[in-house]
Amino acid sequence: MRMYWSAFRDSPVRQRSRRPARTVGFLAVGAILAVVAAVAALGWLRPAIGDGGQSAARPPASPVPPSRAAQAVTVPVAPPSLTPVPETWSGTPAAPIPAPTAPAAAGLSPAARPTLATASGAAIGKPQPPQARMPSQPLAAVPEAIFPPPKGKSLFDPWLLHLRSAEAIVVNERQGEMIYGKNVDVPRPIASISKLMMAMVVLDAHLPMNQLITVTSQDVDRLRWSASRLNVGTTLTRRALLRLALMASENRAAYALARTYPGGEQACVAAMNRKARALGMMQTTFLDPTGLHSQNQSTPEDLALMVQAAYRYPLIRQFTTTAQYTEDVHGDRRPVLFRNTDLFVRTRNRFWHIGLSKTGFINEAGQCLVMRAKIAHTPYIIVLLDSWGPFARFSDADAVRSWIESAHAAQLARRHRRANDA
Repeated sequence: MRMYWSAFRDSPVRQRSRRPARTVGFLAVGAILAVVAAVAALGWLRPAIGDGGQSAARPPASPVPPSRAAQAVTVPVAPPSLTPVPETWSGTPAAPIPAPTAPAAAGLSPAARPTLATASGAAIGKPQPPQARMPSQPLAAVPEAIFPPPKGKSLFDPWLLHLRSAEAIVVNERQGEMIYGKNVDVPRPIASISKLMMAMVVLDAHLPMNQLITVTSQDVDRLRWSASRLNVGTTLTRRALLRLALMASENRAAYALARTYPGGEQACVAAMNRKARALGMMQTTFLDPTGLHSQNQSTPEDLALMVQAAYRYPLIRQFTTTAQYTEDVHGDRRPVLFRNTDLFVRTRNRFWHIGLSKTGFINEAGQCLVMRAKIAHTPYIIVLLDSWGPFARFSDADAVRSWIESAHAAQLARRHRRANDA
């Protein structure tokens, strides 16, 4: 039998029968290569078509001419600023922060709102009248209301930065300059970013950090029934609960801290709103200490003020930048490992030098991220709200970092050319 098969395999009839199969195979490979080339060509041409680097899953935003964006956006600048506090401060400031005299946040004009303070305590920008809005085109109706670059030569070009976040702001904290803004005064839910304000009011109360607190059934989330690895009956110190609330965004830890606040949870929420008004966050409201309530709302510019104030607390800086931590939890035989919700901090990304970070997510808020980081040896405050997808906020943060580093590299190159020419 083997002899007959060998003779048939080498026969001309067998060779002729294999030729059509080879031809079909070559045609199939050629078709696949043609399709791959076409897809690659479309991908290369997409920025030229007008996609602007946005994701294909999200409809591209209509381009906004510079003149239209300048008319549609109001730049809030005001003479009052935050009182500078030393970085070693861990409690209530010695000098009280002056509260705004406006009767209500809704009726407060942008010119009367406090602005971010620089490292030396000066306010951002010079006092000048705000630009007029277009009455037929409010800020919320502009798809990408990007702030125009400041007057004069600017190191950064905001039109080169394309973010998937619906609202964002990037502030050079050293110079007090907002180098990028996108819908910066539109309030929206902020999710667990609210825990930064909760942590500040808990530290301002000067409560004993070594006091033992037991997680009870009152600390269980009955609004969204979110999962928690902190079992009921677990007893931890106030310091450990604050670490878990900021690092791992544990809602039960935040509820326990608010419950043991003097006056209870309602008093804690009231203190959070008073602290927001004292910091000049006139478009910020808190109804819940954890951020699970969708009415915990703020704007990117208000959150930049909150990040700047929270960075003055050493414990908040330490806990928000802790990669992981283990705690003994009631009902578990082994210590439970809690990890940071920030991907950059959790993986110890070597390209980032983060001094403070906090993430947040609920369905109404989307993926949120705020941080204070050093980029090109300069401190920046980055606020990203309502990002698309679980990793979009981190890709946007990487885009901001690359954008800033490229601008600084271009500036250094220009300085070297001038020095060589001289």
